[in-house]
Amino acid sequence: MRKSISLKSALLFQSITPLFFLIIIKYLDCKSIHKIVSFFRDVFVYPITTIKLAWISEELLRCGLLVISAVVVLIGAIIYYSFKRDQHLGFASKGEKIKVGENISDVSVAFFVTYVIPLLMDDLDSLRGILLFLCVLSMMLLMMRNTPLCYQNPILSMAGYRIFRFTFEETIDAELKGKECIGVTIGEFDDKKAVVRKEITDGVYMIYNKNGGENDGRSREDNERDDF
Repeated sequence: MRKSISLKSALLFQSITPLFFLIIIKYLDCKSIHKIVSFFRDVFVYPITTIKLAWISEELLRCGLLVISAVVVLIGAIIYYSFKRDQHLGFASKGEKIKVGENISDVSVAFFVTYVIPLLMDDLDSLRGILLFLCVLSMMLLMMRNTPLCYQNPILSMAGYRIFRFTFEETIDAELKGKECIGVTIGEFDDKKAVVRKEITDGVYMIYNKNGGENDGRSREDNERDDF
């Protein structure tokens, strides 16, 4: 459960990284770059003086926003790397088969247009504007945290992941039999073959074909352990 919660939280955080990347593009200029570089260069030599000067600077809000945005984008990149590295590990193999329904990969586009673009249009040059932006963003993330909508992730869509609805046709878990769920996969996928799955959150799974080569969702050690 802890792994599922952390994976869900990571995907939620990652879903806002395009917003902060676009903020960097929108507000970054030569003056801001010079101010940021000068601050980090001087703060280790004259910490108190540098912080005092930065505090009264007219560029404080803009430069602070750019630094925070860069940190968010960096963390998002690390999350994506970790997700891609671990996406075939920790899967359950129970010989299950599913029936694939509607392809809903376009939900990421809807999320981008509905939430990311409007927040990007906010005036972030004032303290009031930044506070309003952070409040709206926090409420949006809190609402998404309490729903299984972490798959509405523009990064997954841009990386080529496929998102679809499916139902379990063959499973030993009586609670899942016939239940409609959301599947996330990448690469070749044949819904007529048995699948392996890893739960992201309630009703949302990473799905791959069992013994499907690169997409079997399992390591060689896992297969050797089962053979033993």
